Amino acid sequence: MDTVPWTLELDQTVYRQARECARLKGLGLEQVVQRLLRHWVESQTAHYDLYIVQPGDTLARIAARLYGDAKLYTVLAELNGIDASNLIRVGQVLRFPPLHSLPPPSPPVPGIEFVQSPHYDQRPPGSQIRVLVVHATANSTLTGLVSWFLNPESLVSAHYGIGKDGRIVQMARDEQRAWHAGKSVWKEVPDVNGYSIGIELVNRNDGIDPYPDAQYRRLVSLCKALVDRYDIQTEDIVAHREISLSGKDDPVGLDLEHLRQDVAAEA
Repeated sequence: MDTVPWTLELDQTVYRQARECARLKGLGLEQVVQRLLRHWVESQTAHYDLYIVQPGDTLARIAARLYGDAKLYTVLAELNGIDASNLIRVGQVLRFPPLHSLPPPSPPVPGIEFVQSPHYDQRPPGSQIRVLVVHATANSTLTGLVSWFLNPESLVSAHYGIGKDGRIVQMARDEQRAWHAGKSVWKEVPDVNGYSIGIELVNRNDGIDPYPDAQYRRLVSLCKALVDRYDIQTEDIVAHREISLSGKDDPVGLDLEHLRQDVAAEA
């Protein structure tokens, strides 16, 4: 059997991590590099990414960093055969599935399609979801909204979009910080993106285009489910125009006080 010679170049970060791992485990540097390479090859075959454990890491912290949700540490534990969440070591190589390969989130109401937008980041540490922000899309189709939120150049997203027919598409997990509110403040707390869920209603936002009953009833049901899930006060269901510091006026024609009352009355 013929062999082919080859070389492997390590960048300084990987080299330092490999050297630290070798020191902590009492292994040779070559052994550690071989393990890293083996894990890398396996990850390419199985479509996994790699993470090297850093000082101070826990599985929950790693999950929060990778996915924006500490509760997803169970995915890392199962994939890497870890029985206890504290049994990880500095320098250990973990495999993790990319976010798009994770199972879809549990929907707050039935019949929600999940399509992950790339436009999100992590909520600030310790933040709690306590506001629902209702928007109008200023376009006429849910398909157009989804396409825009998937566009790499748009740099905008919301958690949910509701079509005229009541169809709902979720495009960011609740725990992720979607980019819908812009420069904003509510009850003297800035950066509403950091503690809110954004809901887009397909509507031209011209004061003429109506909000059909099918769309409105699904909005009420979704708001009710989220209010119950996150213990949100109905007074904190707000219009984009109520929080915007840049003059946004949406959703034009939607009575937010009536919406709050309907959500409060929903069984």
